[in-house]
Amino acid sequence: ISLAGLVCLILRFLLNIYMLTKDTLASIPSMIIAVAVLLFMGTFIGWGFIQSDFDYENISGEPIQLFVGGEEGYDIFRIPSLLIIPAGSALANGDVVEDDLVLAFAEGRHNGSLDNGDIDLVVKRSLDGGKNWNELVEVRAWENGLGKIGNPTPVFDPVTGIIHLFHIGGGEKMTTWIMTSEDGGANFGELVELGDGIVGPGHGIQIRHGDFAGRLLIPYHISG
Repeated sequence: ISLAGLVCLILRFLLNIYMLTKDTLASIPSMIIAVAVLLFMGTFIGWGFIQSDFDYENISGEPIQLFVGGEEGYDIFRIPSLLIIPAGSALANGDVVEDDLVLAFAEGRHNGSLDNGDIDLVVKRSLDGGKNWNELVEVRAWENGLGKIGNPTPVFDPVTGIIHLFHIGGGEKMTTWIMTSEDGGANFGELVELGDGIVGPGHGIQIRHGDFAGRLLIPYHISG
């Protein structure tokens, strides 16, 4: 329905309320109800304009598809995760990020959309805030035959300049692992298995204030 049509419906509704109640003592409460309805519907109209602004006017440039199923050696990509390292951040290797450094992680699935099977953890990097992207890189594949590496959950520590990449991996049983990068995700170092439980997917955060400032928080689930 158009905005003009919605306004006409509201005005007709108010007129009907008035005609039904103008000769009764209930006219004032009825008009209060009508005004409340008007305000309620007006909220949706206003939110529509705000949402429209969010959807279109705040996008800089043309949207691009980073991961396309059937390309780059994979049937499908799922479970994306985005990490942004702000311009000016110091990395652990001593480099300073000149423009926003963006890392887009995903699961690269070889066997269609199945949640289990031959699944790798992949990443693409942008050194200029998402305007241009490097080629897809395999971060990790399961080392012991058929298995899955997934649920990427990265978090950047601006104090140390290290990216912590939490993820799950395994064959029949999934456990949580971590690997780190000191050069903005160009390379990831030694694997450490953290044990049972499922991390992510999504990303982590770092506490900035209070007694626990500097601590990293990640979504993590363990049953039993």
